[in-house]
Amino acid sequence: MTHEIKQLFLTLKSWQNQGKKAVFVSVVALEGSSYRKPGVRMIINEKGELAGAVSGGCVEKEIEHQAQSVFKPESQK
Repeated sequence: MTHEIKQLFLTLKSWQNQGKKAVFVSVVALEGSSYRKPGVRMIINEKGELAGAVSGGCVEKEIEHQAQSVFKPESQK
């Protein structure tokens, strides 16, 4: 296991032990140019804490926004 993904899973386990829900994000394809390539990954928890990175910042904000729908109870979706 690479160092990066090992660290993500250790962080995820820590968050789970704290009762925090999290989303695992991985880039599978790109359109246009990017300094990060497919295969990069990150996790984000329901409190907005991040581990890893998929871009320089602007994409993470959109991921955070989209992840909030995953954390909503089924009755609120």
